[in-house]
Amino acid sequence: MIELVPFIKELGAAGIDLFWTPVLIWTILAAAAIVVFRFFPQISPAYQYHGRVSIAWALPLGILVSVLFNHFSAFAESTAAMPIKFIVIQNPINITASPAEQSFNWFEPAFLLGIATILGATIVIFGLIKLGISLASLKSLSRKIDTPSAHAKRLLSEKNRLLLRKNCPNTSIVFSKNIDVPCTFGLRKKWVILPETLRNQPEKLNIAARHELMHICQYDYLLNTTLQGIKALFYFHPLVHLLVNEAGEQRELYCDQNVLADPEISHKRYAELLFELAPKKVFRTTAAVSMAVNPSTLKKRIQIMKTPTSAPSIKRSITLMLVTGLLFTGIMACSDMEENGITSSEVQNVQANIDNAPSKEEPLYIINGDKIDSEKSRDILSRLKPKYIESIQVWKGENAVEKFGQDGQNGVVKIKLIEGEIALNDLRTEEEMKAMKQKFIATQPAEDFYVAVEHMPQLKGGLKNLASNVNYPEACKEAGIEGRVTVSFIVDKQGNVENPNVIRGIGHGCDEEALRVVQQAEFEPGTQDGKPVRVQMSLPILFKTSSAFNINFK
Repeated sequence: MIELVPFIKELGAAGIDLFWTPVLIWTILAAAAIVVFRFFPQISPAYQYHGRVSIAWALPLGILVSVLFNHFSAFAESTAAMPIKFIVIQNPINITASPAEQSFNWFEPAFLLGIATILGATIVIFGLIKLGISLASLKSLSRKIDTPSAHAKRLLSEKNRLLLRKNCPNTSIVFSKNIDVPCTFGLRKKWVILPETLRNQPEKLNIAARHELMHICQYDYLLNTTLQGIKALFYFHPLVHLLVNEAGEQRELYCDQNVLADPEISHKRYAELLFELAPKKVFRTTAAVSMAVNPSTLKKRIQIMKTPTSAPSIKRSITLMLVTGLLFTGIMACSDMEENGITSSEVQNVQANIDNAPSKEEPLYIINGDKIDSEKSRDILSRLKPKYIESIQVWKGENAVEKFGQDGQNGVVKIKLIEGEIALNDLRTEEEMKAMKQKFIATQPAEDFYVAVEHMPQLKGGLKNLASNVNYPEACKEAGIEGRVTVSFIVDKQGNVENPNVIRGIGHGCDEEALRVVQQAEFEPGTQDGKPVRVQMSLPILFKTSSAFNINFK
């Protein structure tokens, strides 16, 4: 199990932005919409039905758009990124905390989300298998049913034959002994299957046929198929099940409303047929649209017959459905993601303002208590990364002047970075890194040294031996801190290390550990013209909480 922990954590971390956050946003919006639908039962069944369909559609669409946004953003960032240059002589040493040493937190969010992702995927497989069985059952039924005959159509009323001819092309009506409840299925070629028991009951036959033909006119089989697919893909989500079930109930209410709009249809006979079908066994596949009657909704369906109302047009209802779905999708995909308590938009606004503001009207920027020179602020702020920002405070007008004097007359933006050198390294320019190196060189003895010689110093025992002496700091392991620590030093004529100094660090004890190990290192001296000489070197040590390599160091 412990070997799978890094994979599970990476899976959970990757799924936070791409999957779980959009799902959470959808869950909140969907729950609120369902409450509204239930609080206002007088809303037309058409809007109730199509509204629930659009909410269900928004879940996979929102995740898809979110993934696409993330992909294109990552692509744009990767193509725009500038390479960072390091003065390094040796290859970086990868230091990985060994599984046995890690004080693993089983309740770490990334790990829990990884476990949830795996369990969710397992449940989804079950849902897809169940949907496949349902579709296979429909296929099997289509092979068993009788060939549609002219006799079946002759039993229909004149209005039903007209509806069949004008609005339901490529539709066949057949009788079957394999079902007890009328049902409809099919996309290109549509089937209306009626129980054999209705063949000799013309009035009930025509009522059932009208109900199923209305399903075809409302594109209910197509909508139901997409709902069942979404239900299978998100089989782990109880709110999806609730939405699909409620959409099915409202679909039947909407269909009842359309059928009873015809004054020639007897409300009494329609109610009798519903009562007759209620106890009967429903065809086992949920992929078909049927006239099945849920006892819990029977009272509601009868109530609609007592207080008939005109149903809105199908075009208006579907238009509203599409608008609602796009609204949900937009909110899910464009929601402002937060990193370390700072939203991406806050950082982007700061960066946009620094690019657009006239030089004489730029606000005062303060990073970690240091005022940023206005000439450098554009360059520095353009390289800020949200993950390194702990907080952003903004003062304007009199409040800014009162707190910071005339320097704050154009406003003040105070940015606090997280603790550690790694946050500052990304803000340092190449010139600043060179200045740090020069400062290091200035602290060295006056005796000359080389930066490149014929034969560079060689580490005794090799890099692996040196890495075996590195202890991953507990504070870093617990906090999940990782990064590169670069140590600059002099190898003297005897191969000893002189004055090691961290020129790039990440804090949290890693800098001190890198210095300790480098101080104890022994080298074969470098030589120039056959003579030992002093050589300046840099050695990067990469601390990682997990690694793709199967090497664990003490």
